[in-house]
Amino acid sequence: MRKVAVAMSGGVDSSLAAYLLKEQGHQVTGFTLKLTATHQEQVEAAQRVAKKIGIPHQIVDITDIFERDIIIPFAREYSLGRTPNPCVRCNQFIKFGLLLDKVLNLGFDKLATGHYARIAHDERGYHMLKGVDPLKDQSYFLYSLRQRELERIIFPLGEMGKNDVRTLARQLGLPSNTHESQDICFLPNDDYTLLVSSLFPPEPGDIVDARGHILGKHKGLIYYTIGQRRHLGVCVGEPLYVLRLDSKNNCLIVGPLDGLDTNVVCIGQLSWVLGEFPIDTYGITARPRYRAKEARIKEMRREGLTSAIVLFDEKQRALAPGQSLVFYEGEEVIGGGIIEETF
Repeated sequence: MRKVAVAMSGGVDSSLAAYLLKEQGHQVTGFTLKLTATHQEQVEAAQRVAKKIGIPHQIVDITDIFERDIIIPFAREYSLGRTPNPCVRCNQFIKFGLLLDKVLNLGFDKLATGHYARIAHDERGYHMLKGVDPLKDQSYFLYSLRQRELERIIFPLGEMGKNDVRTLARQLGLPSNTHESQDICFLPNDDYTLLVSSLFPPEPGDIVDARGHILGKHKGLIYYTIGQRRHLGVCVGEPLYVLRLDSKNNCLIVGPLDGLDTNVVCIGQLSWVLGEFPIDTYGITARPRYRAKEARIKEMRREGLTSAIVLFDEKQRALAPGQSLVFYEGEEVIGGGIIEETF
């Protein structure tokens, strides 16, 4: 019997994960991270589930840490014209950083979550695999986990489909009709502009074409995204799209649709699950966004300890600095990094 800590949000996935582990005979305790002042409802939901399952429950209030390490960096990145993914950073530094360290120091053997992903082990080490449900696979957000973390983590739902999870939870009287988590849990109505503008007030600037000709004025770079076509406020007789957000010069660069196409990117902050840059990149695919299709890699050239140049087989559309680029070999997640620049 193991001592297992379960990260519980009060939703269906983490609730069922905790139940299944207890039924397997483990000594289970639920832990709920209070991330912001608005998370009290989730905290209370997790408390109710823990009581129903019959397991101890602890609340870990990290509102100050979460604001410092997740919310403010997220807003700063957006203010600089980048497109950050706070879920990736939260998994790396909060859930499988701060919380994992805490429960290990408390004497727990493992930390479990409700993620739809799998972990395998062989003579080479621990491997991160996609969840079996392709519609719910969350391995994209976990590429930064390495051997030290994977050795201590359990994903009880990795072999299950979302519909099966809901059905079983309903049969057990656990939460089953909870809404899916927001894309970004700390944003009311998923509107990032309110948060970013309150922390980093935007300034109007020029809208220019690729040759630097001024076409109009923008109201602040945070209100635009790469690939955006509508509400640009300029008209030149052909459709224009946002190609780049130049925060250094506070310019919004626009142009025709094919200006969004690229097959070369520079990535930084690279992290490899097995701790090493792959020797052979043949057969490697990459996913530039959570819901994007995997794209085949033609070449990946190492540029430093944590950076590389990636050449795709085919042009990719609307890739944005700040997005995570995650690498796969079949069902296995081998690592990933942050897009720094496109060419």
